[in-house]
Amino acid sequence: MKVRLASLFCWFAILGAVSCSQGPAAPEVSRLLRTVPSRSVEIACFRNGGKALAMLLDSSSMFRQIDLGKLSDHEAVLSYDYSSTMVPLLSIDAGRSAGDTSDAVKGVMAQLGALGLHQAYSVDTVHKRASLLISPSTAAISEAQTHIRSGASIMDAPGFSDAVREADGAEGYVILRNSAAAHVLPAGFLKGKVDRKALASFISGACEWTVVNFQSYKKKDLRLRPYGISDKRCFLSVPAQLKGASGRLADVLPAGADFVVDLPLDDWKAWYSARCDWLDARSVLVKHRRACDALKSATRVAPKDWAASLNPEEIALVCWEGRSVLLIRTRSKLSGELLENAFAGYPAAIFGDIFSLEDESSCGSHRGWLLIGKKDDIAAFATAEEHDSPEVLREKGLTYAVVAPGFSVAGRPEEATINIQ
Repeated sequence: MKVRLASLFCWFAILGAVSCSQGPAAPEVSRLLRTVPSRSVEIACFRNGGKALAMLLDSSSMFRQIDLGKLSDHEAVLSYDYSSTMVPLLSIDAGRSAGDTSDAVKGVMAQLGALGLHQAYSVDTVHKRASLLISPSTAAISEAQTHIRSGASIMDAPGFSDAVREADGAEGYVILRNSAAAHVLPAGFLKGKVDRKALASFISGACEWTVVNFQSYKKKDLRLRPYGISDKRCFLSVPAQLKGASGRLADVLPAGADFVVDLPLDDWKAWYSARCDWLDARSVLVKHRRACDALKSATRVAPKDWAASLNPEEIALVCWEGRSVLLIRTRSKLSGELLENAFAGYPAAIFGDIFSLEDESSCGSHRGWLLIGKKDDIAAFATAEEHDSPEVLREKGLTYAVVAPGFSVAGRPEEATINIQ
C-alpha cells in the first residue's frame, strides 16, 4: 500500500485530537458492510471503488491489477482481517441481482484466477442487489460467506454501529479498530522516534474506533473522529476537555526537522488535571503520584510545582539530523546559560511520555524557550539554521500538531485534520 490505513490513526492518536462537532447527518450505512466479517480491523468504504483502490493501494497490489470495467465506479469496501497476517477482502457492489450474473461481473471474475485471487458472488435478497467478494485467501472468502449466511457482520462488533455514524465523508471513510494497533502498525513506523510497543499500547487505549472521513480521493484535509472517548479510560477523553491555543514553534524550528510534536497550551493546569483523571480511570494515578514523589525526593521540587514555576504556554519535542530536544515556552524569565538539568523526567510527568528523552542532562534557553536534552543537541539547536516551517505549526486554536516528512496532523477542540503527501 502507498500508506497503510493504520498510519492514518497512528498520527492522529499520538496526542489525540477530538471531534466534538455534530456536522451534517451521516449518510445511510452501506449495505456492503454486511459482507465484512465481524473481527475485521480496518474497513474502507468508498462510493467509487476504482478511485479508492488507486488512492489506497500501490501499483503492485493484486487488486490494482483487476480491470473492474463498468464496476469501477460502483461502491466498494476494502477490509482487513487479522489472523497470522493482515488478510484483505474486497467487496464490490455488483448491481441489481438477477438469475444470471451480468457481463460486467463475469468479466471481472474471469481475470481473478490468473491473479491468484478467489471470489464469491453474494445476493442480498432484502435489497435485491449483489456483491462480488474478492480475496487472495479462500479462508477469508469462506468466513465472509459464513457471516453473510448467519446474518452477522462487522456491524455486530461492539461499538462499530455507533462509530459508523461518525462516518460522513462525501466520498468515503476508513474505520480502524484501535485495539488491534499492535497488529496493524506498519513495520518501522516512527522507528527511532517512539518505542513501538509503547505506541501500540497507547493507540489501543486512545479510543475504541477511529473514523477517517474523505471528502475527495486525495489524502489531504482528512477529518478524523474517534468513537468511545466517553470512557475516561480512553486517552482521547483528555484533549476533549481542552481549549485550543496558538503555538510559536514555527519561529524557532531548525532546518532538517524530521519529527515534531507540538502542544500549545491554553491552560497547562487544565491539561494536567484532565490527564490525572485519565490516569485515575486506568487505576494508575497512585503509581503516577509515587513517581512524582520520587522525583520530589531527589530534588525537593514536586513536578507540579516545577510546572507552576515555569507557567508553560507550549511544549514540544523536536527531532532533526539525529538530534532531539524538548522545548518549553514559558511565561517565566529564563537564564541564558547552559546548565546541568536537575529536573530530568519532569516534562513527561506532567505532559506525558511523548515528552521524554533518553538524555535530559542539560538545559538552556533560546529566544524565550527552555531547552532540555544533551548539551551538544541544545547547542546545535540554538545555532541551527531556521526551517521554513510547515503552515500547520502557524495555525491558531490547536490542541496539538504533529509534523514529519509526508505527514502533518492538526488537532482542534472540534475536530482534527491530517494531510498525507
